[in-house]
Amino acid sequence: MKSPTFLIFVSAAAFVPVLSAKQDVLIINGDASSTIAAPLAAAGFGVVQAAFGPDVIATNLASDSNIDEIWIWNDGTFGNTFSPAVPALAFDASDEAALKTFNATHSQWIMDGLSWRANNDTDQVNFTENEGLHLAEAGGGIVLGADDSSGAAIVQHVNEVASWFDFDLFTGVYETPSSSLVTGGSFFETPNAVDPTQIFSTSTYSEIPNGLQPNGLFLGTAIFGNGTPLNGYTPYTVPPLPSAVFNGVTYGDVNHLVTTTIRGASINGVPDAGSTAALFGMALASLLGLRYVGRLRRA
Repeated sequence: MKSPTFLIFVSAAAFVPVLSAKQDVLIINGDASSTIAAPLAAAGFGVVQAAFGPDVIATNLASDSNIDEIWIWNDGTFGNTFSPAVPALAFDASDEAALKTFNATHSQWIMDGLSWRANNDTDQVNFTENEGLHLAEAGGGIVLGADDSSGAAIVQHVNEVASWFDFDLFTGVYETPSSSLVTGGSFFETPNAVDPTQIFSTSTYSEIPNGLQPNGLFLGTAIFGNGTPLNGYTPYTVPPLPSAVFNGVTYGDVNHLVTTTIRGASINGVPDAGSTAALFGMALASLLGLRYVGRLRRA
């Protein structure tokens, strides 16, 4: 649940992210023309756009040293329900190597299951700007954005990258109404206020990577809703979603929609790396096959 209004106000006044130097964003989607380009440009970023395909990440990183964020962004311009993956348009080994080198100095992550939003109203634009600015303030990094996995192409590129870095994958098809959304963290507060009920993307979403990951990183949850599994789209049975605890409240059938490693940008926070007890608890939960939804808060 969100913090009281007064606390949100104090938090927003204390920290408003701004760009202090030239920073470029590389957006890769189906047709090299994404609706997030305008909001990110309005926030002060230089925007470079490219289409899915082999060597596209490596080529753009080699030609632009100012790139601090890479948005791998399946926004409906590549694939739809029942669309198969297209191996000829997969990233390649040069992209993997370039992205891993980039990640060594731009280490933050955002997983965004709302990428099919049109960015055609104030709240959607504000949300996109906030994500970009907070990622830049945290040192830059990678955004993986996709919708549900009702077609393999929809999640092809985000899951290719997720597998390179040993994250869980975008999976399943869940009907999650906007009225059930719960948010917390700076993505919805600064520098722009965001009404999450207006960030309508589609009515169905994947379950995105969240909590403690196989690679040891923790993805805190910025927004989630109550999801109902839908079968008939995937070659497997879509499992029901487990319950999760946020701020002492238990929620059922939690469909995670945006998660991040950025401290302060999520409801359940990112544990302090120096907290031995926190890390031990996360590791134990992982070994037991449990999703760590955490009561750990930002110190």
